[in-house]
Amino acid sequence: MALVLASSSYAFAQTAPVNESFITQAGTRNHGFVGQTGGNNNQGTLQVGTKNTTATVQKGASSTTNDSGTIQIGTQNSSVASQTGGSNAQTTLQVGVKNSATTKQASTGGSNSNAGATLQFGTGNQAITVQDAAPINSVNATATTNNSLVTQFGFQNQGLVQQTGGKNTQATLQGGAKNLAATEQSNTNAASPASVNTSFTGQFGKNNSGATSQTTADLDNGFGGNSNGGSNQSATFQIGNGNQFATVQTASAGPGLNGVNNEAATLQVGTKNTAMTTQGGTVFDGNANSSVNASLIAQFGSENTATATQTNGANTQATVQLGAKNTAITTQNNNSDGGVTNGAATVQAGKNNFALTGQTVANPLNAGAIGSANNSLIAQVGSQNQAIAAQSTGLQAMIGANNQVTQQVGVYNFAFTAQSSNNGVSNTAVTQQFGSHNVAITAQR
Repeated sequence: MALVLASSSYAFAQTAPVNESFITQAGTRNHGFVGQTGGNNNQGTLQVGTKNTTATVQKGASSTTNDSGTIQIGTQNSSVASQTGGSNAQTTLQVGVKNSATTKQASTGGSNSNAGATLQFGTGNQAITVQDAAPINSVNATATTNNSLVTQFGFQNQGLVQQTGGKNTQATLQGGAKNLAATEQSNTNAASPASVNTSFTGQFGKNNSGATSQTTADLDNGFGGNSNGGSNQSATFQIGNGNQFATVQTASAGPGLNGVNNEAATLQVGTKNTAMTTQGGTVFDGNANSSVNASLIAQFGSENTATATQTNGANTQATVQLGAKNTAITTQNNNSDGGVTNGAATVQAGKNNFALTGQTVANPLNAGAIGSANNSLIAQVGSQNQAIAAQSTGLQAMIGANNQVTQQVGVYNFAFTAQSSNNGVSNTAVTQQFGSHNVAITAQR
């Protein structure tokens, strides 16, 4: 084992003690272990060879600084970095086969920032990043931040990221086959107006799967104020065969209302892909809050499934599917104030496609529901397609209307529309079919 430890200094007097360490290894079966306590903590490790292992543990950094960089080139390399205290920054680059990188960061003081980046090139790589920054609230609006980037090229790569406390930003890019990307973000006390979770996942290959979970939720301070919350953003891009992705977004607040501003986009190219988007705002009160739930799912191929669920917000959903035997399911539910509207559009081109849209507006006790409405469009081009729409409004007459438009072009298509309302709320349904042997049924109450 070759071990070089250089550039080490220790200061006792006027300034906080400084930790510095650098390890360079070239050969086979090298091991590098570094433990740093107190000081500002700086560590760099370079390994070239086979079956190298490096572990870095940093804690108790003064003046908010932890820095660590690890570079490994070879086969079956392993990197573990643990950082506590300080602001925390870690970068790991691995080139080879069966590399593994694990980063754990916890920041409790100063700017409360975590930044982690992992780059892997090879086969069977695994990257795990865990970040925790001290949570902030609506009173203490310090710019607490979590940032993480995972990039993998190869076969059977995995990218797992968990972020808590800060405002959270994550990007994962994978190229290869059988990749897995999972991201969980939470900033429970996120301080308005920038209560933000942002995540991007891109996957290229076969049998990729990814899951993104985002939560922001400022809490009530006990006196009915400082609720805030809101704002999640996510983008997913997959190209391959048999990809699966689930996006869950929640931007809720406390009894002081506020919340809701979710945006998600998913693009999939291939066959037998599955995309699921769930958005919830929990509370909403008219134009005084960010009222947007917006989602887009685009799938190109055959036997794909798209499911979108939205609650409480100005729910807006669009699904576009090109291919055969695709399924699109959209459900929207609004129990909120301020004339919010459910809007859904589903466009399918191909054969044997199925579209189902269900919308509900129900706030029978609040006059603020004036103007709330269900609006839906289903457009299908091809043969043997099915379009089903169900819309329902609440008990009060001031609630808006049910509006459904279904358009089908082709042969042997089927369209069914069901609308239910009370106290004179209007139902409007338009079904247009162009072709032969098509069937349309409309039921209104």
